Amino acid sequence: MLFIVNTCYLPVLTSFQNYSTELPIPPRTLSIATGSAVFGIYFMIAAMNVASPFIGTAFSLSEMEIGLLIQAHLFAMVLFLIPAGRLGDRLGHHTVFLTGCLIFTFCSLGCALSPSVAALIGARFLQGIGDAMIMTSSYVLLTRSNRKKTGNSIGWFLGAAYFGYFSGTLLSGLLTDYVTWRSVFLA
Repeated sequence: MLFIVNTCYLPVLTSFQNYSTELPIPPRTLSIATGSAVFGIYFMIAAMNVASPFIGTAFSLSEMEIGLLIQAHLFAMVLFLIPAGRLGDRLGHHTVFLTGCLIFTFCSLGCALSPSVAALIGARFLQGIGDAMIMTSSYVLLTRSNRKKTGNSIGWFLGAAYFGYFSGTLLSGLLTDYVTWRSVFLA
């Protein structure tokens, strides 16, 4: 599901290469694309809080190592927010958004297939870099797409984020109980 959510609108977003203030795609389509991506980010944040005890049991982790597993993602996200924004200013925010979606998707797969805790923490760190790219470029794309309804676009964007957090808490509990903790990264 996460792979589908993050890639279903990528062909639409790649249809424009240069823009100044107006984007040639409908603002609603852009809102859906950015909302889907941020849904996946917040889903994963909530899912990690639920799945971390199961991951700790699987890898025999201490509480500190479980905390590192969660904090590696957040640390990378905070660390790369400003560089991702600058990169968007130089290369184009649509390119940074697409790259962030791809990084997030492939790192989610890497988390699910990780053979060790070091690989899992590394994939979570890289996932945080993708998240930073998505978050910074999403705001710019949304504010440039429809200047008359920027508040509405941001509202839907944040609504998708918080719905992702709610869904992540609920679905990750079901997935870890009935499937495995690895399935959380593939959801």
